Amino acid sequence: RATHILSTIAAVAAASEIILSPILGALLDSMGRKPALLVSISSVAIMHAIVSTNTDAVPVCIARYLCYVALPQFFVASQAVAGDVLAQTPDKMGSLLGIQSALISGGFIGGVKIAAMLGERGPKVAYGASSVVAVISGMILAIGQKETLDQEHKVAFDVKETKRKVIQAPIAAGNLLVGRGRKIGFLALLLSLQSMPAFIGDIFQVFCRDVWKLGQNAVGDVIAVFGLSGIIASVIGSVLVKNMGVQNFTSIAILSSTFFPLAAMHSYKAALFALALGFLGSCQTIGVVAELTTQVSKSGARQGEIAGERGALLAITKMIAPLLYGGLYIVGSSLGFPQLVFAFNVVLALICFTLSRQDLWQ
Repeated sequence: RATHILSTIAAVAAASEIILSPILGALLDSMGRKPALLVSISSVAIMHAIVSTNTDAVPVCIARYLCYVALPQFFVASQAVAGDVLAQTPDKMGSLLGIQSALISGGFIGGVKIAAMLGERGPKVAYGASSVVAVISGMILAIGQKETLDQEHKVAFDVKETKRKVIQAPIAAGNLLVGRGRKIGFLALLLSLQSMPAFIGDIFQVFCRDVWKLGQNAVGDVIAVFGLSGIIASVIGSVLVKNMGVQNFTSIAILSSTFFPLAAMHSYKAALFALALGFLGSCQTIGVVAELTTQVSKSGARQGEIAGERGALLAITKMIAPLLYGGLYIVGSSLGFPQLVFAFNVVLALICFTLSRQDLWQ
């Protein structure tokens, strides 16, 4: 039941993202990036503050849904910021995105460990602390973040055009795949497939609890190891992507990502060892994101509009992934092979590797 509820919430939230993405893209290009950053992080702060006073199932599920919708918008806006700042220095794109990824992973580790410690005092304390962190983040953004979209590059918000895009959102979400040229479409497809395992989310925690028989603190430790691996991978990857080139680095990182699911089909300890061995898998999207951002800049498209389209495409991935992984876990468990979710990730990685060797990079 828990698997079904969590998967459904994630899928519905992703569907909502698809509808909202055209609106966000238009707002990013008309109002700028900073307002979107502030609104998204403020929404998380407010929802977690509310849940910290009432942890019944219904408000928690509602808050989870709203945060699933709001938080990705923060990253969509932040990618538009990165596009603004780095578009003029495409040769530095991969390395700087690697550093950004390392910082995100560091925050992820800190959040997991703090949540594990505060969780022992009850969910109200954990949600309250999360709200405080979000408020502090919002204050830092308000004071320290400059608007990266120049006034001369802002475009008027077209209500009629935005309504049209919202109505066509399920179709327009694939615009990056088919409407921006073969190379951009190829990179968008590869990024979507690479991102799918990242949305296994709550199913992985259920697997840890039911198959590996891990307690909550141990699950937190596993997730923290993922975060640490991400930091190391991002720092090293930011150097390797410059020296090896985007295509070669991406291929090697994708192959590295197979180590963990292969070992996870065997045991918990083997999975941890493989995670350390295949750490580059944690940053396999760095090169693709960098190349995609560079190609978008060369095409002359607006970064906010593209950020919205990319957010919509990833939202489709997020909508499909929880249902897919939830279904694979249920079917696999009924067959006595709950590791089916990891077998799927191995096959998916091999498909991504094959795509990464295509000549469309050139």
